[in-house]
Amino acid sequence: MKQYAWEDYKVLMGGRFVTGVRGFTYGTERDKQPIYGEGSQVQSYGRGNVTHHCEMKCLQSELEAIILSGGGDPTDIPPFTVVHSYTPKRGLPIVVDVIKDVEITSFEKSMDQGANYMEVTLQCVCVKIDYNVTKIPNQ
Repeated sequence: MKQYAWEDYKVLMGGRFVTGVRGFTYGTERDKQPIYGEGSQVQSYGRGNVTHHCEMKCLQSELEAIILSGGGDPTDIPPFTVVHSYTPKRGLPIVVDVIKDVEITSFEKSMDQGANYMEVTLQCVCVKIDYNVTKIPNQ
């Protein structure tokens, strides 16, 4: 079975393709609570709030570009949009996910002796994730 691969992935952030991405995570969670009625069995589930989460692993050079473009502290940068696209070369459909109103909440620089590069994880919050969109919104 054909699968999406890392070589199929591109990310657009701040109006440019970001080539120093080393990994990412994003997802959605909805609060669901059991609703009980007569007896002891669940009758249904109540649907509550939706929350989204995201993080990005990048090379130090990407973090430094974010710092320069934002004028300093990455946690003070105004909300931005991140577009994740998967364009496979093996006959799978193109998938585009759009993460809206992303804000960096924390990051930490760290490197060990003998390392050839620095990888930084940016912890983020976001307002909304649109999965498998057909039109990419203006940034």
